[in-house]
Amino acid sequence: MQTKTVSAAGQDARRMKARRGLVIALVLCLLSMVAQNLLQTNFGKVDIQQITTVTEHGYKHTATLYVPKNATPETPAPAILMAHGSWKAREVMNGYALELSRRGYVVYNYDQYGMGDSEPVDFRSADSRDALHLVAKLPYVNPDQIGITGHSSGGRVGDMLCKQLEEEGSELQFASIILVDNDPYYKDSEGNYVNNYGSVNYGVVASRYDDWFFSIQNEAGDWVVRPRDYIRGDNCKSFLSFGGDPADFPGTPEAGKYYTQVIDGKEATRVVYTPGEIHSWGSLSPVSMKYTVEFFQNTLPAPNPIPASGSLGFFKECVSFVGVVGLVMFMMYFPIVLLETRLFAPLRSEELVPPAPAPGDTKGRLWYWGGLIAGAVFSYLAFHWFMRPIYNMPDEKLPAILPQTQTLALGAWAVASGVFTLVLLFINYRTNLKAKGFDLAERGVILPREKLGRTILLAVVTGCATLSIVFFADYFFNTNFQFWAIMFRAFDAEKVPYMLWALPLFLMFYVPNSIACQSFRYNEIGKGGWLNTLIVAFFNAASIIYIEIVQYSVFVATGQPFWHVESFDRQLGGWLLSTVVVMFVSPWIARKIYKETRNPYLGGILNAIIVVATTAAMTITYVPV
Repeated sequence: MQTKTVSAAGQDARRMKARRGLVIALVLCLLSMVAQNLLQTNFGKVDIQQITTVTEHGYKHTATLYVPKNATPETPAPAILMAHGSWKAREVMNGYALELSRRGYVVYNYDQYGMGDSEPVDFRSADSRDALHLVAKLPYVNPDQIGITGHSSGGRVGDMLCKQLEEEGSELQFASIILVDNDPYYKDSEGNYVNNYGSVNYGVVASRYDDWFFSIQNEAGDWVVRPRDYIRGDNCKSFLSFGGDPADFPGTPEAGKYYTQVIDGKEATRVVYTPGEIHSWGSLSPVSMKYTVEFFQNTLPAPNPIPASGSLGFFKECVSFVGVVGLVMFMMYFPIVLLETRLFAPLRSEELVPPAPAPGDTKGRLWYWGGLIAGAVFSYLAFHWFMRPIYNMPDEKLPAILPQTQTLALGAWAVASGVFTLVLLFINYRTNLKAKGFDLAERGVILPREKLGRTILLAVVTGCATLSIVFFADYFFNTNFQFWAIMFRAFDAEKVPYMLWALPLFLMFYVPNSIACQSFRYNEIGKGGWLNTLIVAFFNAASIIYIEIVQYSVFVATGQPFWHVESFDRQLGGWLLSTVVVMFVSPWIARKIYKETRNPYLGGILNAIIVVATTAAMTITYVPV
């Protein structure tokens, strides 16, 4: 009987651990797909259809249509149009769609033009008008009982259409509308308070810490009316009194109270809810979902009424997060398992790469901690230096090869931070590490030429395999993997060229970042280096964590966020939420791969591919029309 050496036994254990990790990752993804599908179909009682059509305006329009079994030509059901906010796609509203469809509403959850998979156009509210005309013609929808809702700009396009239909005297009108985190129109073109919505039932979810809406600014940009005081302000009083003079409002407005008035022979409703939330949380908030469901059930009776507090939408998003965890695990273990193949075996390290000793001298410690702090400080400064001007760039000035403000701004920030990292590493090596015998080849910084092609190929294969799981979930289960600002979604081929143009920008950050975190800063701090990984991950995201803490702690304390004057200031808190997670998690992914390969490039390239794919698939695309 042949006895294995300790080294061989150790290698077998590593292989088994990688295979086991890969199996767990796939199981988590599959469980998430199945559970999400069961929840959003109400266990087979709701049919889900992916819609791609060319509308009467001549543009490609995409949506997810939820049709409950109670909706038939013989018993037409009320319908709800639903739109997501800016920089997003329709999937962020899945929780709302689930809650409403299981109560018997037909739900049309659509991509705004220029976002998700809908075609970019140069005008607003056409998507909601096209959606309304499409849904009103469905034989199982009652055209007299159509409502609309949306978060942020998704609420705005619905609100614009509702106002336009009233002004036009259109035969096709909304029965009810509720905005989540957006203001209605309070005044006419001459600045007088007026009822812009006739007898339409109207509700507003006005979060007390909304970064964008429910505030009034003076000339200096300071908020003289803050979101937490909105309920007591003139705009709210006029809204609740159907366009009346705020001075005539009796008493103090009450959140959650339904105010009614007979208009054109019909009793109409106004209501304002004031959850203690920030703007971006509204797309996921179980409280905002509850208010939205409550409003529609009170103003547009549900065929299958269920208490509004019985929320499954948020639970479904938590189940989706399980799939996110599975995808991240897949990114870690799939390339490690492929190292067993003949093609990629040369990339495998003979032994598990151990952490280097922690810096023992003063100079080494200063470079270690000073480098981490310097990187975080520069990241903070570069964010304002590079992202602000790109955010403020007019749409027509965006480059045709990458007409996505968010992708371009993040890419510019990535390049600046990556170049700074390379300069810092070079100085550290020349003035500190070289004299101490730091071996660039031994630490994986210098990669043999024959390994470079295999490294790129393995990163691409892993990235494509990861995204294929997302497409599998979309095709077979009508779902994806997301939680709040994090989203892995399927995308159309039109987005691929933008991804290819953006990829070099993101590689300029994630590859140097991986070299810094793995080759230069993988030290014995904590058993096995786990504390070291936590430290580098924290400092990776430290600049954004600082921005979020300052922005929202000041907001809660004063009612006004720290950055608040410009549009970019109000946007940055919500805009960066996903980046915090990405920046914190990416070093863990690259570290896991580095320990098996002694190759910092593999994890860096893989992280760049996935981040580019998710960013370009989610954000707004501006194309001149």
